[in-house]
Amino acid sequence: MSIASVLLGLLVLAQTNSASAGMILGLSGKATLQRGTSQSTPRLAELLQTGDRIRVESGNLTFLFCPSSERIVLNAGTTVELQANSLRVVSGAQPSRENTKCALPQVALGKESLERIGGVRGRGNPPIALFTGGTLTTARPVFEWIPVAGSPTYQVTVKNSDDDIVLQQQTSGSKLAFPASVAALPSGNYSWEVRARADGKIVGEQTANFEVKPAPELSSGTAKDAAAMLLQATALENAGYFSEAASYFRELQKADPSDERIARRLAWLYWNAGLVMATNEQLQKLPK
Repeated sequence: MSIASVLLGLLVLAQTNSASAGMILGLSGKATLQRGTSQSTPRLAELLQTGDRIRVESGNLTFLFCPSSERIVLNAGTTVELQANSLRVVSGAQPSRENTKCALPQVALGKESLERIGGVRGRGNPPIALFTGGTLTTARPVFEWIPVAGSPTYQVTVKNSDDDIVLQQQTSGSKLAFPASVAALPSGNYSWEVRARADGKIVGEQTANFEVKPAPELSSGTAKDAAAMLLQATALENAGYFSEAASYFRELQKADPSDERIARRLAWLYWNAGLVMATNEQLQKLPK
């Protein structure tokens, strides 16, 4: 897939959140989102606008409401309208409210630089799509990639900016956590490579760059449910930690593989992290 095709796919994401009043964090049951004369079913990560009406018919719906910096849960039989500075209950019970920091995705491609920390170097063997690159919060990264057919053995090599090997380890899986037995990586720039071997031959390889830039306030890694993962991913994306944000969206994608919006979001995040092969892999999931 050409760079032009990549950019075309990413342009679908171009938006600003200046008019957004919140974001859907979760739905268990049936609900309707009315915007003007149109109606739809609210979806995870959908941005909300002033004037929207949400009606919950069964179960409950959770959303972020930015004018009051609240996480709001609506139960069955409740209809609300999002106003400029407040939430109006049209019918039903009062929603439950919890104060929270309001952070919405800030995807505006016209304001972004195309310069990247991460990068991908072409190889003679079939390339491997890598999921780890760009700026990372942690000094002990988790290196992930798409597995190669045939169950090969993988060799992961991490080098510092002086091209010194700081880690080299083999695994049969498609993920390798930086081992506790090795000293944590100091802040700075690194590269990592994965090589897949089968029957004594290299059947795939790829290299990417990353920068360790600790951010303890963002590296909790404890988000488990969809709402918490979405909020954590948004905070990481807005702070520029794109591949770590993508790790949460990959989990959300497993729950709804057909959601094109998540594929586009992942493509955007991988592109910002310099992970071109992973970007292409997501764009290939979109309708032609």
